[in-house]
Amino acid sequence: SVNIFVFAGGTSFGFMAGANLDAAAGRLEPHVTSYDYDGLLTENGDLTEKFHACRAAIAHHRGATPPLPSELGAPRPRLASPRAVNLTHTAPLLGALEALASA
Repeated sequence: SVNIFVFAGGTSFGFMAGANLDAAAGRLEPHVTSYDYDGLLTENGDLTEKFHACRAAIAHHRGATPPLPSELGAPRPRLASPRAVNLTHTAPLLGALEALASA
């Protein structure tokens, strides 16, 4: 019996991650939203050392090596380069509660 708790990582979006307010500096300090927890695949689909170790263990017990995603025709994940974004507008959450509640 095998249990793989987290196979692939991910990210929370929208208002789910949260942030702390640094009132003295007048800025938000957002929480990191990654939850890959050392999964077999990273958030962007890269294979990890743990993936290859599990693949080797499966091959040892089955007598055959499972194919890699690339061998099955899976495309390589494309990554965008990080870039700066200048924010020009704000929307206070408390001022938007009525609109959010009716959505």
